[in-house]
Amino acid sequence: ACTRDPLVWDVAGRHIASLAIMAPVWFGLRLLIEWGFCLRGLRKRAKAYLSAETSKEDKGDKLVRAEELRVEAALAAAAGAGGKFGEHLVITNLAKTFAPSRTLCKAGKPFNAVRG
Repeated sequence: ACTRDPLVWDVAGRHIASLAIMAPVWFGLRLLIEWGFCLRGLRKRAKAYLSAETSKEDKGDKLVRAEELRVEAALAAAAGAGGKFGEHLVITNLAKTFAPSRTLCKAGKPFNAVRG
């Protein structure tokens, strides 16, 4: 009869060694995740992304203001030229209103970003 020790490398030794290495590694990784080491980087990336989005919105608001000035000038010119205006549709006095949020407005009241 051939009997072998169950802890030899070929039988279970390789698996026990990999378990001895993997268990502390996975446990350490789990602790890092629980402590939130990833969240700092994610928050930093999210903040950078949101600041880039707000700069795009600022540019858009400048373009909206420029268009508003163009339409006002065209309306003034049309009023002096017998009321003929080249635009098919003119929408005026629009406003952006944001709902209250803990991060945006501490007072809890809606606020306007662009005057209407």
